[in-house]
Order: sequence, then structure tokens, then C-alpha cells
Amino acid sequence: MPRISARQHPLYILGTDGKLVYIADSLGNKIPDFSNAGYKGGGVSIPYVAIKETVWPRSGRQFGNIQAGN
Repeated sequence: MPRISARQHPLYILGTDGKLVYIADSLGNKIPDFSNAGYKGGGVSIPYVAIKETVWPRSGRQFGNIQAGN
């Protein structure tokens, strides 16, 4: 790990494996790691799904129409 002086308070450092290592502050807060976010953990294309139904906007509550497929 790289050396950090006593006056520095980094939010992250580069680990020996080349990946970011997130450092907690004095309250235990740290930057969330979203590198695996997304469909199936990211890095995978979202599958194509055919359109089955289109619901067009109407005024008022439409719960019944949506449930009935209108």
C-alpha cells in the first residue's frame, strides 16, 4: 500500500492489485463501491424483451385499467 502522511485523509487509494481501496473517515463513512451494480452485477447486456402491451396515459387513477390490461 502507498504511504499516507498524517495530514492526508484520502477517500480511496490504489491497492497493490490495481483496484481501488475505499478508506473510511473518522465516523466510519466511506464511498460506496458501485462497480458491481447493474444487471447481473454489471458487464452483461440487458436482454431484449418483446413488447407485450402499451399503456397510454389517461387522466385519473388507472389501477383498474392497468390490472385489466386496458
